[in-house]
Amino acid sequence: MSSSDTSSDSEGSTGTPKPFHGHTDTVYGVAYSPDGARIASASTDQTVRIWDSHTGMQIGKPLKGHKEPIVGVAFSPDGQRIASGSFDNTVRVWDVLTQELVLDPLKGHTKVIWSVQYSPDGHFIVSASDDGSARLWDTRTGECTVILEHSHRLDVASFSPCGKRVATTCGDNLVRVWDVDSRSLVFPPLAAHKEQPWEVIFSPDGRLLASSSRDCTICLWNAQTGKPHKAPLKGHKLGVSGLAFTPDGLMLISSSRDRSVRAWDPMSGECLWGPVYSDGMHVRISISPTEPLVVCAGGSSMYIRDTVSGKRVLPEGTDSKPSKGQLMATLEGPRSLAWFPDGIHFTVAGFDYAIKTWNAKKGGEPVNVFAYHTGTVTSIDISFDGSMVVSSSEDHTIRLWNINDKAPAMDPIKVVNKEVTAVKFTRDASRFISANDDGTICVWDTRNGSLLRVIEGHDGFVTSLSVSPDGSKLASGSRDDTVRVWDLQTGTLIAGPYQHDYYVQSVCWSPDGSYVLSGSGDGSARVWSTVSGEQVFRVEHDSWVNCVQYAPNGETFLSASDDKKVRIWKANTGQLLRSLEHESLVSVAAFSKDGKRIASGTDEGYIRVWDIVSGKLLLGKGSSGDNEDEESVNEVERGVRHERRVSEESFMNRPATLRRQGQPYENTRPTGARREGTAQHRQTTQSYPLSDPDGRGPFKSFFASIGSRHAQGQSQRSRGNTNLFPLRRIMLVSTARAKERLAGALERRRNRNGKGTESESEEDEDVDATSTPEGAQDGLSRVPPSGTVYPPVNAQSHDEVNTCFCIPFKAR
Repeated sequence: MSSSDTSSDSEGSTGTPKPFHGHTDTVYGVAYSPDGARIASASTDQTVRIWDSHTGMQIGKPLKGHKEPIVGVAFSPDGQRIASGSFDNTVRVWDVLTQELVLDPLKGHTKVIWSVQYSPDGHFIVSASDDGSARLWDTRTGECTVILEHSHRLDVASFSPCGKRVATTCGDNLVRVWDVDSRSLVFPPLAAHKEQPWEVIFSPDGRLLASSSRDCTICLWNAQTGKPHKAPLKGHKLGVSGLAFTPDGLMLISSSRDRSVRAWDPMSGECLWGPVYSDGMHVRISISPTEPLVVCAGGSSMYIRDTVSGKRVLPEGTDSKPSKGQLMATLEGPRSLAWFPDGIHFTVAGFDYAIKTWNAKKGGEPVNVFAYHTGTVTSIDISFDGSMVVSSSEDHTIRLWNINDKAPAMDPIKVVNKEVTAVKFTRDASRFISANDDGTICVWDTRNGSLLRVIEGHDGFVTSLSVSPDGSKLASGSRDDTVRVWDLQTGTLIAGPYQHDYYVQSVCWSPDGSYVLSGSGDGSARVWSTVSGEQVFRVEHDSWVNCVQYAPNGETFLSASDDKKVRIWKANTGQLLRSLEHESLVSVAAFSKDGKRIASGTDEGYIRVWDIVSGKLLLGKGSSGDNEDEESVNEVERGVRHERRVSEESFMNRPATLRRQGQPYENTRPTGARREGTAQHRQTTQSYPLSDPDGRGPFKSFFASIGSRHAQGQSQRSRGNTNLFPLRRIMLVSTARAKERLAGALERRRNRNGKGTESESEEDEDVDATSTPEGAQDGLSRVPPSGTVYPPVNAQSHDEVNTCFCIPFKAR
């Protein structure tokens, strides 16, 4: 089949075909053909597709046969066959020309097959599976000839260039290199990653081994000895899922779940270019064997980039870095969110196995990432003094972290035969409590991780915990539809159960310890009196309530729901005060410790920060400019104004250009005339901004309005710009003379003051503004010659002129 035999679209749709347009779900695997003419892609839409690498047009029809998502794909060395691996636990081999199956499905794995690769001689296919094995298949017979067993799941298995070795990445965070003939390890497992490695490849000459991990790092090893070649390469903000050496081995390309691609020098470890970003989450990449190109899987499509510059080649277009709001995101939705005591930083954890900390004033990329868990992080909490974080995970572990050291405070606590669903510190952080899916609650010693007490009573999955302000009581919510209150010292039930109509998702004590707030899958948030045991009132959402919390001052509380809203309620009456709208269901939300902000996270993974008083979105996707909040913006503006005030020579660097503004203004003031006035009059004089919003410089507004307003002495202040200066007078000088005049004035002030800043009084400034500076030459005319018209009638916006208006001013 020739490359011209292309499909106009994936399923016969009409219209102009788009490059790499056809898949209807995430593309996980990509592979260049040996001649570089084709690209094969594997998708969770259960198809393999073949593309013309130069046009991006689909060749033929999708390859269908797998019953589940396809995540691995590879060309044979001769380019005639394609192998694919799938969630249906099978490997299938296709003929590229006929697009038919060559062999019966290769069966033997018992779980998902994540990757497939041909040996350099084409005689074998190696597959890596969740069942903990790497299998070698004979490409002629389809028989499994070698099984390399591991204790944990595998993500990738890769052949060395000689075909005699296979490298694997394992869920125990280790990289292994096997001798195929002896089926034994070449050297001990390589331990450097803190999280599960996702990719491993050999360099083209077989001397280096590169591995990447969920821990956001890339490690380089000596492939002959197993010794580290360089310190881990860092830069990506989420797990690194794709690696590829260029054919000459001089460059290593990496792709990440943070949607970025980078290029590295494998010898020096230097980042050569990047990050460059695409629209979708990157999974795998593949290098062209014939051209300096790399194809990256991103979302339901693909992108080809130049390996030298990183620029996008196909589809054509320009790249732009994601906004700060887009960078405030996690993989899928967050499971837990907690604020630090400073009211500025908060931590989020969830399905990407990582714990990320953001600055609530700056947004953008996380400032810290902890990636030690090997499963979804189910809950996090921060100690009252902000020195420690405790986290729980579906990997059946609890971890304690030192914030200052950014490292685990102790070995992980392993919880056997149960999943930890929630964790919470006591107020003094001497203990922490964990909730489990078997209905039990455990109390632990923070110093040594020893188990102090087990509390039993719930009949189902415990979802949430909250410690009373005095530290003596514990409230818990469960999927047995109840809220219960326990004595922390004895573990006895002292209040409740308070009954909901469905699962209780979240609980929180009021700051005065008199009430417990609970949110439920029944769509309600309820306030319970711990004194009377009665329900005080309830408020409603249109769907599940996932999270509830009191504000630090106890005057309001929030509830976050599947109805895409965070609602703020009056704590004593239940009156709805404000509703914060989101694009999808809200899984977590929390007040900052200073009570000024709310952070929220949605099922799509986006994190947002809101102002409590105004309800304004400060940071996150959809915020104005995805920039700092009001306080930060004000701080920046103050800094900019300060820089402008002290940078006296910045005015002299501006170009001498004019822009014609309507009818020319004719100077009718008598020659030699001066406008005089008091300081009060000067303060009400017409003012003009240092720079216009459209970026055309300080004089556009001046020339546009000087004729109509200057003569009348009216006062107007440009909106949105507080860095203004009052007009003194106008005079016509050459550009060179203008700069010389300004330089002379500034030098005279420095000599007088003994420093480079302006400190003169208003009277001194008036003298400077109306007198000729020392050393001024005769050619500096104070006023234009009689009858001169400015701006010139024929001046255009792009014309450069050899004269400029010199406007002495005092920056305020």
